[in-house]
Amino acid sequence: MVFLIAVELIDVAGMRHILAVRKHEYAVALLTAAFVVGLGVEYGIILAIVASIVDHLRHSYSPLNSILVKSPEGHWRAVPVDPGVRTAEGLVVYRFGTSLYYANASRLVQDVTALAGHGAPLHWLVLDWAAIGDVDYTASTVLVKVVEHLHERHVRLVFSSVLGPVRHQLDRYGISADCYYDTPGEALEAFERRAPA
Repeated sequence: MVFLIAVELIDVAGMRHILAVRKHEYAVALLTAAFVVGLGVEYGIILAIVASIVDHLRHSYSPLNSILVKSPEGHWRAVPVDPGVRTAEGLVVYRFGTSLYYANASRLVQDVTALAGHGAPLHWLVLDWAAIGDVDYTASTVLVKVVEHLHERHVRLVFSSVLGPVRHQLDRYGISADCYYDTPGEALEAFERRAPA
């Protein structure tokens, strides 16, 4: 009887819709439903919370980072990070896809090292902070090394779209860019106006 009542709690149409649009969330929902039916609502809720946290960490561990480039019509579009990709000759606008913390900071290092070490000479690397809402302490120490690495290569580090609270965090960590701009477009315009190297 309890099993039949628990089965009635499951929204089959809703589960089908989740499967059609987000397969990994369907796995979480299916696992939660199995726990609700087998062990009860309380255990199902606990499992759902834990599984959601794990799923969130999986996304933030491997963020969707990108290089911003201009389309022929002049609009920004994001392309995958690939060594040698440039926004303009001598410039890369790099967008990190989520907040920086200990588990994904190494991805920042990998991307920046690949961008600075391959392709045409790089003069400016614009780190666009639009998706970064927090920087933990471990990530800040990694960011310091990124800054040093770029300066050793004589690459100017520019920040764009830094949110106010994040700027305060960076100030507390002692991290600063060579220049700040409100948008990647302003950074690109400043790069294009600079004196020839």
